Amino acid sequence: MHILLLNDDSPMETRGGAAIVVERLRRECIRQGHRVTLIVTHQDRIQENIVRKRDTHGDIISLFRDYSLAKRARLSLRSPEIEKTLSKLLSELRPDVVNAHNIHTYLSYGSLLIASEYTKKVFLTAHDTFLVSFDRVRGEKMHLNFIDHLKVAGRKYWPLRNITIRSILRETGTKIIAISFATKSFLEENGIAVAKVIHNGIGVKPLPQEDSLRAFREKYQIRGPTVLFGGRVSQDKGIGVLLSAMEIVMKELPQAQLLLVGEKSRIEPELKNISSTLRSAIRLTGWIPHEDMRIAYASADLVTTPSIYLDNFPNVNLEAMEVAKPVIGTSRGGTPEVVEDNVTGIILDPKDTKKFADTLLTLLRDHAKAKKMGEAGRKSIEEKFSLELQAKSYLQLFSA
Repeated sequence: MHILLLNDDSPMETRGGAAIVVERLRRECIRQGHRVTLIVTHQDRIQENIVRKRDTHGDIISLFRDYSLAKRARLSLRSPEIEKTLSKLLSELRPDVVNAHNIHTYLSYGSLLIASEYTKKVFLTAHDTFLVSFDRVRGEKMHLNFIDHLKVAGRKYWPLRNITIRSILRETGTKIIAISFATKSFLEENGIAVAKVIHNGIGVKPLPQEDSLRAFREKYQIRGPTVLFGGRVSQDKGIGVLLSAMEIVMKELPQAQLLLVGEKSRIEPELKNISSTLRSAIRLTGWIPHEDMRIAYASADLVTTPSIYLDNFPNVNLEAMEVAKPVIGTSRGGTPEVVEDNVTGIILDPKDTKKFADTLLTLLRDHAKAKKMGEAGRKSIEEKFSLELQAKSYLQLFSA
């Protein structure tokens, strides 16, 4: 089977999110005997409009498109230039299946129209809520109306956006795959039918060696019980509630540390109003190579994903559990679908600062409990959330 994957971001130029999921899926589908071509975009005007590369896994084609993201609500719908280029490429590639992922910025939803001209098997994986929402969904309300969209988008609001997306989905017969039941519920509440839920998966590897962990801890001066927070740093992801909880933790457990993995320019502004005690306990790594993230996770005692918005299915959970670390995860979004409460970690509403802090303290102090949860998490990855199982679910759907 020849599978064509579409995604705005290239896995070589991004640090996480859907691009990493797509790259893992690409490699695993190839490993299982299928041909896969990946089409992404670039915003480098120095490069050619079409850049073709081939690695040990297959072909990657990058198309140039760039514009002011302030116009995304309108310009993400159709792109004559991209559609013309895609039409030529698909007439050459003749894929059996087209699986779009994040196309809501540069590749545009019009790419689905081109895909449907060459195959009846067109799928779109919803990694987020942007098929409906103009931004991340922060409140408890699931059904969004015109007023909700206008409040969020302001002058960027484009009234024909959602109507156009729905029209393209109907015209092309695109089947929607959601990465969590939380995402499915939201989309269906807002009129988008979901064909199947397929959770993201991750490859299971031998645990990092002790000498690697020792070197990492020494490099970043990790000495005490350590909490890791990694990925996009923002209030939505819960950095504010985490810092507030850690202030409480430090009073009870002064030797505790907080390991922050992410872009320093985004992290440092969040640290302006914290106490000097907490500041001295924070270890900033900046962005580190993706392959080294396993060592970072394994160097901590626990990992937390305290998102305070509908976080669809944070990959941090999978990555932490794969190296046998317990996760303190948010009750919002898809985290409860992978982190089993009181088995592989603990699920809570991170806005309850006292409860959040108490939970951090419990696992930082109870090493036996943390280890048991971590081991259960790794077993859960092997049995339920492996990359192999994820790819098999996609391939079964593609073959139906």
